[in-house]
Amino acid sequence: VAPEPADAPITPTDSMATAARKVLAAQYAAMQACEETAREGADPEGVHDMRVAVRRMRAALRVADPYLGGKAVKRVRQDLREIAHALGAVRDLDVLIKNAENFRDDLPDDRQTDLAPLLDAWKGARKRARKQLIRLLDSADYARFRKHMAAFLAEEDAPPAAEAASKEAAQAEVAPYQVRHVLASALWERYEAVRAYETVMADAAVPQLHALRITGKYLRYTLEFFRHVLPAEAGALIDDVVTLQDALGELHDADVAAGLIREHIAAAYPRRKKAPAEPPPGLAAYQADREAALRRICAEFPATTWPRLVGADWRARLAAVSAAV
Repeated sequence: VAPEPADAPITPTDSMATAARKVLAAQYAAMQACEETAREGADPEGVHDMRVAVRRMRAALRVADPYLGGKAVKRVRQDLREIAHALGAVRDLDVLIKNAENFRDDLPDDRQTDLAPLLDAWKGARKRARKQLIRLLDSADYARFRKHMAAFLAEEDAPPAAEAASKEAAQAEVAPYQVRHVLASALWERYEAVRAYETVMADAAVPQLHALRITGKYLRYTLEFFRHVLPAEAGALIDDVVTLQDALGELHDADVAAGLIREHIAAAYPRRKKAPAEPPPGLAAYQADREAALRRICAEFPATTWPRLVGADWRARLAAVSAAV
């Protein structure tokens, strides 16, 4: 995804609302830059990059939510949710299909066709998801989204209530709203949401690990959004959160694939006279592979990736980075 334009970096004295607009302007430009590739469909990275840009915009709005208001931001938030859903439906199937094809290619030649019905079903679902995506991109709703985004990016900050009040009463309390005053608490709020999973990590359920993956994204994006005002040491913190996301992303992919394979087997190879379904060996091997990957990551993650982010050293580094603004 394209970085922020060089002429519009976030500064410590920006309001959080201004910072959010700068992030959205950059990510909106990135989204537009890959829209044609996403429409064509030949390169799946077009949909991926467009989806990442939308995710970042949604994250920026969430981080800056206490400092934003008005109809424009509400409309943009609703529009982005719909666009994210359409892009996600295509991207998730792209990943499923690619992983299944890689597994198939490693099977013996006489077993590779065992995955054909599953792949055909997923490719059919992707075709339908792509039609829905193109329909959305060609819709009047999407045209209105562009207008909503333009209106939001053109807005100027309203003065904080306390600042307005101070014009009438010199002793009025001044509320913090600039990046330099609130970024530290924004970072720690995101980190606290991640660290809360300490309470379940000894026996974390898969849905909880999925939720942690999403929570970790908000920490990562917040660090990335404000990288211009943070010291260089923030880069290593971002790398650690990316490692967490990668591990839990692999878990998510394995879990989704395993569930869909089970559904496919149940539908395509129904039980007969209480006998278990007997899918082709190649398909059964793929199901076993995905279930094994799920068990492996669930076992490894709490002992490897997780301790680094909840250790005292990581917290000290985050404290040093956040205090430097």
